[in-house]
Order: sequence, then structure tokens, then C-alpha cells
Amino acid sequence: MTNLEDLLGGQAALARQFAITNLMNSQQKTDTPVKEHMLKLMGFLRKRRAIGLN
Repeated sequence: MTNLEDLLGGQAALARQFAITNLMNSQQKTDTPVKEHMLKLMGFLRKRRAIGLN
């Protein structure tokens, strides 16, 4: 059971790192509407909240 907990803990940490990295590296592309960019950012924030980051 300990190995399963370690595996799931590692996956959670990886998901957390992925969500934060995506959010921090997100830049609006040239000729992209602000609405599209904001929806993308909101999606990253939604993922962060889903995995328990506030």
C-alpha cells in the first residue's frame, strides 16, 4: 500500500508542477484575441483548483 501512495503522490506533484508551469509560461500570441487568451488562462486556473491548489 505504501508504494501505491508514493505513486499517486508523485503523480499529484507532477500534475501540480505541470499546471503551474503552463500558467507561468503562458503568453498571448500575436493576432490572438484577448478573449481566447483569457479562456486559456482560466482553463489553467481551473486545473489548478481541481488538483487542490488555491
